[in-house]
Order: sequence, then C-alpha cells, then structure tokens
Amino acid sequence: MFADSGLEGEVVTAVSEVGEAAFQSTNITKLELNGYIQRLDMNSFVDCKSLTGVSITRGFENNSSIYTGLFSACSALEDITIADFGNVPQLLTFSASSAFTFNYEWTWQDTLQRVHIRSAWETGDDIAPSYVKKWRYSLLGSMDTPNATGYMNLWDNTMLDLMFNGTWEDLYAETDAAVKQKLVDVENDIRTMLGAETKVEEPSEFYPYRVRGDYITLIGAPSDKTTIDLDNETLGLLDGWRLDYIGEGAFSNTKNLEYLILESGLAGIEQDAFRGVESDTLTMTFMDGNPPELLNFTPGEGYSFGIDESRIKIYILAWGDEEAYLRFIEKWIYPMAGYKNYAEMYAAVAAGMPDAAEEEIHAKMEEILLPVENRIRRMLWHREWIPGASEFEEGTTVDTHYPEVDKLSFELAPKKQEPEMVEPDDQNRNPEEKDDLTPVPEPNPGTDTDTSNGNTGEPPTIDGDAANEPAGDSTGKDTGSTDTSADDATVLPMPDGKHEIVIPPEPSDSTSTEDEGETE
Repeated sequence: MFADSGLEGEVVTAVSEVGEAAFQSTNITKLELNGYIQRLDMNSFVDCKSLTGVSITRGFENNSSIYTGLFSACSALEDITIADFGNVPQLLTFSASSAFTFNYEWTWQDTLQRVHIRSAWETGDDIAPSYVKKWRYSLLGSMDTPNATGYMNLWDNTMLDLMFNGTWEDLYAETDAAVKQKLVDVENDIRTMLGAETKVEEPSEFYPYRVRGDYITLIGAPSDKTTIDLDNETLGLLDGWRLDYIGEGAFSNTKNLEYLILESGLAGIEQDAFRGVESDTLTMTFMDGNPPELLNFTPGEGYSFGIDESRIKIYILAWGDEEAYLRFIEKWIYPMAGYKNYAEMYAAVAAGMPDAAEEEIHAKMEEILLPVENRIRRMLWHREWIPGASEFEEGTTVDTHYPEVDKLSFELAPKKQEPEMVEPDDQNRNPEEKDDLTPVPEPNPGTDTDTSNGNTGEPPTIDGDAANEPAGDSTGKDTGSTDTSADDATVLPMPDGKHEIVIPPEPSDSTSTEDEGETE
C-alpha cells in the first residue's frame, strides 16, 4: 500500500487489516491503529527505521491474527501498546517449530520491556488465562499441526533435546518436568506483558497427557480446579480428537476437585485415578450411558478410584435409556471384585472348589458379587420426582442413589434353552399319526457364544476337558461313526454345528396295517 512511498510522520488509521508489507520501509514515526483489527500481515512494518511507538487502541476482532516479525528492522521502536477488549489474536509463524517474535532483532528481554497489553476494565491477572492458553505454544515454537497439538510437539522436541544431552534414565519424568518448567517461564513472561501482578509456579489450564498410538491418556490436571469438564477445549485437543483414558493419579494434584464432567467416548479409568482428592464429595457426570473400563487394578484385590467410595456420586446423562445404570453395574462389578471378567472369576472360584457343580460355583460367585453390586449402587445417583409435587414448585425432586438389592440384577450365565422341537415336513402327513420327534440335546456350556453382560456364557476351558473338544468335522458330523442303521433317516444339522436331529423314516405299509388292525 505505502511501501517505499516516502510516507512520514505520525499516522492514524481505522483500517481493520494491514496487508503484507503495507508500510514497509516508510518514514513514519508513530502509528495509531484505532479500528478493530482483524489481521496484521507479514512484514507489515518491516524496516520502518524512524518508527518509535505503536498503539492499537481498540484491540482485535474475534479470530484475528498477527504475523511474526512484522516490526523487524524497526531499530528505533521502543513501545508497542495493545488495548485488550476481550479477543486474543492468534500468533502466526512461518512454521510450527518457529517461535513467534515481534522483531527478529530483539532479545526476549527486549520484547518484555517494549510490548504492553492493557485492558480498560480488567487487571492483567484477570485476562492472563486467555492469553496464556492461546500464546504459550506459539512463543515456544511449538504450534498445532494437522497431526499433533502444540503440547505434543513441545514434549517431543524437549525429549529429543534431553536425549542428545545424555539423559536416558527416567526420560519420561525428566521430559514432563522440563516441559512444565518451560510453560511456567513463558506464562510468567506473558503475564509481564499484561502487567499482571501474580507470577505462577505451575502452568495455568495445563492438562498433560500421554499419546500412545491413537490413544490419549490424561496424566495430570491443575491444582486450583474444583470443577473440570474434560472436553477438547479444556484439554487443548484438535478437532475430532477425544480423551480415551484417565491415568493413575491424574487428579492427585487437584485436591479440591468436586465436579468432573466426562465426555462421551471415554474408554477407561485407571486404578487410583483420583488418589489425592480431598473434597468431601466428588461428583462425576458421564455424558452417555456407555461405561468406561476400570483398568490396572491388582487381581484379587479389586479396583479402587483412589478415594473412599462414600464420597463419590456418579450421574449418567442418558435420557430415555433406563438400562444405562445396569450397564455400569455389569461392566464394573467384576473389576471391583478383583477380576477382569466373568470367565476369570469363574476359573478362580472353580479352582478353589474342584468338585463343585456349575450351580455351586455360581452361588459362590453371587455371594462375592452381591456386596460389590450394592457398593456400585451406592455410588450411582439419579434425580427422582417427589410424588404429588408440581413440576413448577421448588423442591419437586430429590437426588438419591439406586436402591440396594438382595439378588444380583443380572444373570451370571445365560439361561439354558428348552429343547427345540423340529417337526417333519407337513406334506403327505397322516393326521392320525403321532410325531416321532427327537429333542435337541442340552447345549454344551462351552459352545455358547452369548457374551452379553460381560459374560462368556461358559465356564473357562480347562485342558483335557472332553466337553470342549471337537467331535468331528466342521459340519458337526462324527466322521468316526460306522453306524448305518439310520441311513434312511432324515438328518437335520443344528445351527451350533455340533449337534443334529435324526428323524426316523416313515413306517412301512405292513407295519401300518398291523397297527391299524390291533387298534381295531
């Protein structure tokens, strides 16, 4: 626009966008931008050697941006003052690994002395969280990329630096500590630009996590939080991503945590995830009816959230899904009893009862599991309408946990089905003749494939158990049989592929005549 035009003196303009190299190499001495700024582009004011001060008096619009190095070679520039009106501009660089700067010739201390951001009605401490969260990774040269967040890039680069410097022992812990310190330092520098009085000892709004393959595990949370919503915005994740797991001790630093919102799709919560939380009550709200797995517990001891269960309240926001709480019970009951699933528990109990029948083993399992189900029920809360109360009155609802039971709310194994009767073809059928039907044999528990409710529907396979050995070829027929007495019979294979129904041939005419004569 004005590049190399000889423009000089003080310039006041209400433009919202300053294009690439717009004022490059002019002789302006002072610049006042009194419009709502949308974009300050690449090299906007480069080589303005007479420029001493810049004022942006009305701040930035939403989704605005500043390009790195826009005041480079402005050797006389001593002050950049930016008014804050609630919108924080994005800092743009040439690459994700390039740190943003206002002037390439400035040291970081020069930047802190010359850049001032002030709000007309809020303190620097008030506006600091929004600037810190949006600027810290850009100032550290670790911006978001299509496949990684700024935090991930910072963590990876820090780990590589430590490796090249010979740090191998406790590399993950060393990297975590180094990343945290970098974030503390850059936050305090941002706070200096904002005129904030408070300096921090831990990063604000910082939720560190591990990334293994395509899975994200939360490993930490801020110490000052009482309420946390683990959504993408809170965690700083890319669009379309989500948190998969909550790691052991993830909230050990968040001692006053009272409310936690768990977004849809959470896959698992590790043992002792809430160890260190000291609040009287911890309320967890799950945003759907799909319970996460309970992970990393010690076999035989049972899963623990890390705090006393009497302090936990769990709400499930699954409108219209009356069975949601039952899914939580069925999914959590085995881990909280110390077993991965039904099969593992069955094997463990059966090992201590070598001569017991399946019914006896199930009875023992129910004896163990019933108290566990009631423990879960005491944690699962819901809101009930008070009978007779109007929905427009105050106090029309009451929060209570699900009632305890004296019998498991689900069956340990599917019920055995009644023998299925298969009738012969109706064509040419003698209506006075009784059907000669062969009932289906009782199903072998080892062949039941129903895995609902977390059960396998069968006792675990034990070596040498003939009941679970194959009995012929893939069609279910016993190829070793030499019996030919049923050659003329009709053979109907069963859907399980292991059993069949034999329907005898129709009686001969002579037999029928004799039978009819006897009847008469």
